[in-house]
Amino acid sequence: MKEVITMPIGIIVPSDERKSLVIKEFHSLDDYQTVVGGWIEGISLGESSPSFFANDEAKLIGMEFNWRATICWWLHLFPDRTNDVLCGDVVLVGPTDEHGETQNAPESLQLLLLTPSTFVVEVKTHRETAWQRVPHLFAGYFDAASWGLDFAWRRLSIERIRVITTA
Repeated sequence: MKEVITMPIGIIVPSDERKSLVIKEFHSLDDYQTVVGGWIEGISLGESSPSFFANDEAKLIGMEFNWRATICWWLHLFPDRTNDVLCGDVVLVGPTDEHGETQNAPESLQLLLLTPSTFVVEVKTHRETAWQRVPHLFAGYFDAASWGLDFAWRRLSIERIRVITTA
C-alpha cells in the first residue's frame, strides 16, 4: 500500500493587523521561511497543541510586534502569564505527530479564527467546575481574547479562559 503524503495546512498571521489571516498549504521548509522572512523557530502553544513557526531573530532584527499571534499564544498558555511577545509574520500549524511531522492547523481553530462570528469569553475559577460566560459580545476573536486576558489578569481566581463563538 502506497503512503499518501499530505502537506500541512497552516494559518499565516501577519504582524500588520490590516492584513487578513490566510490559510496556506506548506510544501517545504522554504515555504515557511518565505512567510516568516528567515530561519524558523517553533513556538509551542502547549503539549499536544498547535504551535507557531516564527522568524528566530524577529525581535533582534526589529520585526514588527505581532499582536494577534501574541494574544493567541498567551491565551493558550494561560495561566502561565508571560512577558514575551511574538514579532513578524508567523504561521500557526498543528501539533507534530508521532513521527515529528507537522500536522494541519486544527480545523476547529481554522473555523474559529477565519469565520466571521460573534465571540464570547468563558472562564473557570478554582471554585467552579463549569465554564462561566462573561456577559460581553465581541465581533472579533482577537478582541475577545485580548479583553478576556485583561479580565483574567485582574482576577487571580481565574484559572482557565477560552474564547468561543455564540453559535
